Amino acid sequence: MGGRLYTSTTSTLLGTGGSISGAAPDAIELQYVGGGLFTVLSHEGSLAIR
Repeated sequence: MGGRLYTSTTSTLLGTGGSISGAAPDAIELQYVGGGLFTVLSHEGSLAIR
């Protein structure tokens, strides 16, 4: 097998203080669930969540 498991924080800062970043090949798919909240549907690569 030998796969990788990535973990991260469950939230970012509210408003413009929060961010998700990564390198050129990284990707994230988000879904807006209302009330200013998003949920992660899928991701590829190593993302930084602040």
